[in-house]
Amino acid sequence: MSKTENLHFKIGLAGTYWDKKPQYSILLNDHLICQDYIKSTDVEYIEFDIDIDLNQLLIMIVVT
Repeated sequence: MSKTENLHFKIGLAGTYWDKKPQYSILLNDHLICQDYIKSTDVEYIEFDIDIDLNQLLIMIVVT
């Protein structure tokens, strides 16, 4: 029997760049949560709530 839980995430991203803004993607269990560009050298926070199965939790943050 799987157990689900509602989790609140607050992820802070910041970047330094010269001429190309980094793009990020946040995925949970292979589902795209958000995708955008880092717009500033200051920390940007991405917040979201999601119901997840605690038996299978994979968090990926990809920055390109």
